[in-house]
Amino acid sequence: MTQQNNHIQELNLVFIDPTVLNYQNLIASVKSDHQVVILDSTKDGVAQISEFLQTNPFLKEGGVVKSIHLTSHGIKAGLQLGSTQLNSDTLKSHDKDLQHWAKALSDDADILLYGCDVAFGEEGKTFILQLSQLTGADIIASDDLTGNAALGGDWNLEVVTGSIEASLAFQSEVMEAYGEVLSQFIVTNTNDSGVGSLRQAILNSNSTSGTQDIVFSLPTSAIVNLASALPNLTDSVNIINSTGAKNLTIRRNSGGDYSILTINNGQTVNIEGLTLTNGNSEFGGGIYNEGTLAIADSIISDNQVTQTGGGIYNEGTLTISNSTISGNTAQVVGGGIGAATGFSIANSTISGNTAKFGGGAIADVIATGTVNISNTTIYNNFSSAGGGGIDLITLTVNIKNSILAGNKNDDGEQNFAAPGNGKIVSFGHNIESGTDAGFTSTGDLQNTNPLLAPLADNGGSTLTHALLQGSPAINAGDNTGVLTTDQRGNPRIVDGTVDIGAFEVNPYPSKVSFGAASYHKTEGNSDTTVTIPVTLDSIPSTTVTVPIAISSSSTATSDNDYSFAPTTLSFNPGVTGTALTQQLNITIKADNLPENDETIVFNFGTIQGAVVGTINTTTLTIAANDASPNTLVGTDGSDEISGLAGNETIIGKLGSDTINAGEGEDTVFGDEIISVADVTSENNDTVKGANGSDLIFGGDGDDKLYGDAGNDKIWGNDGFDLIWGGEGNDYLTGGQGNDVFVVSSNEGTDTINDFQEYDIIGLVGGLTYAQLSITQILDNTFIFESSTQKILAILTGVQSSTLTSNRFQDATANV
Repeated sequence: MTQQNNHIQELNLVFIDPTVLNYQNLIASVKSDHQVVILDSTKDGVAQISEFLQTNPFLKEGGVVKSIHLTSHGIKAGLQLGSTQLNSDTLKSHDKDLQHWAKALSDDADILLYGCDVAFGEEGKTFILQLSQLTGADIIASDDLTGNAALGGDWNLEVVTGSIEASLAFQSEVMEAYGEVLSQFIVTNTNDSGVGSLRQAILNSNSTSGTQDIVFSLPTSAIVNLASALPNLTDSVNIINSTGAKNLTIRRNSGGDYSILTINNGQTVNIEGLTLTNGNSEFGGGIYNEGTLAIADSIISDNQVTQTGGGIYNEGTLTISNSTISGNTAQVVGGGIGAATGFSIANSTISGNTAKFGGGAIADVIATGTVNISNTTIYNNFSSAGGGGIDLITLTVNIKNSILAGNKNDDGEQNFAAPGNGKIVSFGHNIESGTDAGFTSTGDLQNTNPLLAPLADNGGSTLTHALLQGSPAINAGDNTGVLTTDQRGNPRIVDGTVDIGAFEVNPYPSKVSFGAASYHKTEGNSDTTVTIPVTLDSIPSTTVTVPIAISSSSTATSDNDYSFAPTTLSFNPGVTGTALTQQLNITIKADNLPENDETIVFNFGTIQGAVVGTINTTTLTIAANDASPNTLVGTDGSDEISGLAGNETIIGKLGSDTINAGEGEDTVFGDEIISVADVTSENNDTVKGANGSDLIFGGDGDDKLYGDAGNDKIWGNDGFDLIWGGEGNDYLTGGQGNDVFVVSSNEGTDTINDFQEYDIIGLVGGLTYAQLSITQILDNTFIFESSTQKILAILTGVQSSTLTSNRFQDATANV
């Protein structure tokens, strides 16, 4: 371990693993207040960091570390530090070292993990949370590739625990120019060979000591067509595709017969998110394993062999989880898996595989060891002879919480056979469609149809058999020791008891919510964009479709003020993590005109596959960059004037004007003002107050004055005016001339201040004189709707005896 010392005020430490390609370029750009420590790649990096923290003179004198920057290769839920991989499984063994880290860190210290994919998925998030708890630091890490953009990377660390104060340790221009990603070997194309190919990545890994990482930066639904066998894996390696097995297929295309992957003895290999298909060999068409192999979230399908192990042949140590082995063929035994040693399989599906002489799903070849099967579905496999499902010569199979059903041979249903000394031992809560396996332990069901749907995409990265309604497998398992998710990544133990097999039924639909109830953005002189997240609260078991609707209460106008996309969001079944959130993108159109704030109110339409969550509406306020003027003034002609959302004064001036006051509490003059009671022009204006409590002055002329919503005050002034207060309790004054005051049963109570000899009450909305009752109360006359006793109008200073039927007219045609 070497140090590069810079003059520092506080300890901000940058630990760099020298296996990072061109790490020297990064060191040269480390900020001046950070100290660089280069780890020894042949020694335990966690221990090296602890040793540095214990022996550093600054820390011995009581100093603290403000930030630690770990620059190394990463994989999901792990990072390489020297010769050690730090992950959830190894955290406990490094407990003492991490205690030294915690002692050296300040109370608000940050740890930045630069490695690729460290925080990817639920496992990644759990790992950084565990590391945070052990060290007491706030942690930020990447959930995708870190580094060069052309290779699919970036320098954004997306996943955070706590509050991060530290910035990145490197100068921005050097990060932009850095030509690598912090993942050891990256596959950037589907070529069969050459730079960026899978073949080249394996060659590079084989020639590099230590455990390497091969990751992929490819478009979705990528297919690598092999023209010849890939190199054997002669060194330990992690081959990880984070986009899921549905999005990356590796297949034999030409070049003779060979297995897709071959793992040599003594090597440790992890593969995740791969589909391996069309292999053709003597043993192990998909995978031939002599090492220590872990398969996760993968599909091994449609491979074939002339001997044993159509999908997988195992002579080493094998662990399978969350995977599907289907459609493979063996000319002898073991259509799905052929075993020379024991193995473990959990949360997986073995379906539709075929063998000639036994074990359409699983068979051994005078093997040693034990097979452990849990929460796995073994269904619809076939063998001409022997056990259509499992066929054992010497192996012992321990099975729990699993389905063994619908497997057949030429004579009919045959789930299990043991032509030698092999045996199957039930640990309880298994379902068999026959009795061959002899399941009689606690919770076992024999001669029972598990009610499975066909093999299909039910979410997640692999294919599964869904449990149909009424399946005896639902809530029938044993919770002891089960994994937290099913094969698809959906939560286990939904209703208190785990389901049997690889598939967990979730009867509770996901809930859809907007990210927040309100958003705010100021419009500009060019288009601006706002993103509003729409999120599911759980992993969906079916496709979720979410239409986006605009409420009629919005004041902004579509296309003129804004546009948005998509109009419908769709979530695939089984999506997890960041895929549970999609973005609604709103473009606010360029606008430099004076106006008031406007709003867009988003709602959900009819959601399919989920239900409405907590936040089912959100309001985006478009703040004006230029405020609306307080006064709008017309010309001497006949104008059309529209107010906005604020409180404005609108003056029509000369001419017969049409004025829509808009939102807010406005003051509107139909004519040019000398005073409130004295106007100069004589024209016939139409004024609408809209929402808000407005003051409206008609002026001279025969005007139509509408208060609309709000408690308005309206003066007709001179002329024969039509005055309609609308909703709310309004104060109406006709002024000189013969005026019509409009009332309706569906509105508020209007006070008519000067009902004179020739004024009329206009009735609208189907209201008739016969439906009214008229009462004198003191000096005022009250007009009621007889059936409801609702007060429609109060005529001040008017005697009820003067209100004969001829003072009431149907005004529908006039309004």
